[in-house]
Amino acid sequence: SSTALPLERVVIEDCSAGIGGGLYIASTSSFFMIDSTVRRTTAVADGGGLYLKLSGTRDLSSVTVADCSAGGNGGGMSATTGNFLVNSIVLSGNTAVSGGGLSASAVSGTFTNAYVLGNVAVTGGGVHSFGSSSFGLVGAVISGNTASGGNGGGVNLENGPTQSLTDSILSHNVATGCGGGMTTSISGSTSSSSNVTFLANTASSNGGGLCALGAHTVDILPAFFTGNTAGNHGGGIYIAGPAVRTFDSTKLEGNVATNGSAVWFGAGSSSSLRNSLVTRNLATGVGAVYLEEDGSS
Repeated sequence: SSTALPLERVVIEDCSAGIGGGLYIASTSSFFMIDSTVRRTTAVADGGGLYLKLSGTRDLSSVTVADCSAGGNGGGMSATTGNFLVNSIVLSGNTAVSGGGLSASAVSGTFTNAYVLGNVAVTGGGVHSFGSSSFGLVGAVISGNTASGGNGGGVNLENGPTQSLTDSILSHNVATGCGGGMTTSISGSTSSSSNVTFLANTASSNGGGLCALGAHTVDILPAFFTGNTAGNHGGGIYIAGPAVRTFDSTKLEGNVATNGSAVWFGAGSSSSLRNSLVTRNLATGVGAVYLEEDGSS
């Protein structure tokens, strides 16, 4: 379609398709969805609930996508290309291979007041963003999501110039890989978090709260890492790779890991921890703060 399509106070349920189980939109103009619900829909490939591929602007407000599934990306929603403005969205109980709640690819936009709850995927249990020019979550609650076979129980951010998380909570998410709360692996780019709480997240490998991989810049200020657990290194934070990471006004409390219960700084990283409190963390091996040999932290 080349014209704007408004959907207002619409319920789509118990449908299935190859792509876009509930709704498939491919438009050169704008798309608006307001006060609507998509539930119990299924896609063989991408977009269990919604599949949005636009060159214009997509505007979603007060939308719920629940109990949908995709055999590929985006159990709740798959967004590819275009600009988005999303306010007050609930993505709950959805499943996919990548991005249980949301898969965002090559997009530019911000999700404000997003509730990403109880979704499951192999990687990026709640949210998976990759190749996006600018992707942001503001005022998000990302809780109870699971990456059943990879990284990023709550959020998995990959390969985009600028990705951000602001005024948000990541809690009780689980990853069988690294990054129970969030994984960032964005080579040559910047990810930032401001006023974010990482609470009671779990990673079987590294980075119970946050796992930062690859050569990119990470800025965290302020942040709170409480009660996160990693099976190996970095109960609160795990840092690896030749990158610059700055942590300012950070509180790390009650995190657990084998080594570096609060934070693990890997060799080759250039990182700093300033104006911060590290308290009551438990390492069954060594160190609340662990600096790997030959690192430049």
